[in-house]
Amino acid sequence: MDHPVFISYSSSDKAVADQVCVALERAGYGCWMAPRDIEPGADYPTAILGGLQLARTVVVIVSPAAVASPHILSEVGHAFGKRKPIIPFRL
Repeated sequence: MDHPVFISYSSSDKAVADQVCVALERAGYGCWMAPRDIEPGADYPTAILGGLQLARTVVVIVSPAAVASPHILSEVGHAFGKRKPIIPFRL
């Protein structure tokens, strides 16, 4: 399945991110999520950047934990730099 949607989330919000992913995939949108879509043995940061590059849209699960995470901010920065649409999903 194609991965046009990259889901960015804090690990503490994984249950919500999983629900968002299921809803999007049921609607016919392929999703990329770590760690689900990272190949075993792959370099984690490189795989995440690859997922971002393949995506057409980024959904960010916004929570206090996500806002405090340098990893989420980095993902959003990369998406912004590549001019990808960023859709916030606020908790």
